[in-house]
Amino acid sequence: MPIIKNILRRGIIKNQNLERFDVLIDEQGALGENMVASQYFNVTDFPAPLTLGNSIFTLEGSNLLKPGVEVKTEILDKNNNPIYHYPVRKPDNQRQTRVAIEAYPGFQTGIGKLVLLAELDPNNPNNPLIPDEFKDTYNVRFVGTFRLDVSLRNTEEIIFQKPPKLNVREEVRGNVEIPASDTESILSITGSGTFNGGSIAGFSGDGGGAGNGDDDDKDDDTDFNDDYSYSTNVGAGVRS
Repeated sequence: MPIIKNILRRGIIKNQNLERFDVLIDEQGALGENMVASQYFNVTDFPAPLTLGNSIFTLEGSNLLKPGVEVKTEILDKNNNPIYHYPVRKPDNQRQTRVAIEAYPGFQTGIGKLVLLAELDPNNPNNPLIPDEFKDTYNVRFVGTFRLDVSLRNTEEIIFQKPPKLNVREEVRGNVEIPASDTESILSITGSGTFNGGSIAGFSGDGGGAGNGDDDDKDDDTDFNDDYSYSTNVGAGVRS
């Protein structure tokens, strides 16, 4: 089974040609998500169909296989191109092994194959008699077919090997509010005020004074206490 060296890089695997290996028992079957395939290897949870991206299936084995012998695995597309995969770490006391599949872009839609190779347990009475030429070597094989569809979206669940951690950091920054439209609205503010004063204050009145010719009310209206009264409206445009 291939060993992953760096999870941040694309995995590479070579074709092992396990189908050409001469075996005593050659088992075949179909793979599916809710199916159990092979009485020797007990393959379950194989994606149906397999899509691009990461997927996973379960390999349990059986007491028909010889203990301590590594199981050879190979996953091929319809053109016999190998698909990268590797076993997921598990506790030593756990029998089931999960196998992760990484199908990268470049494969074609079609029928692929999962090829498994192992050795029969010669001490198990449920196994057939093993001829000498098949003893102490790989002598049982399972070939399971599946459909690979590169056009479908990968909906496999994410499985964490370790409890995930989340780091949260607050970032405070100003927000710019964009108006609902690019039109300009005008807001008018109106009011009134009373101004007392003559020309020195910058205001003048056309005959509005109460000038009666005496010294207290002069024609040039320079007295701040004259009885002139002005009213004005103030307006301002506001962009909203």
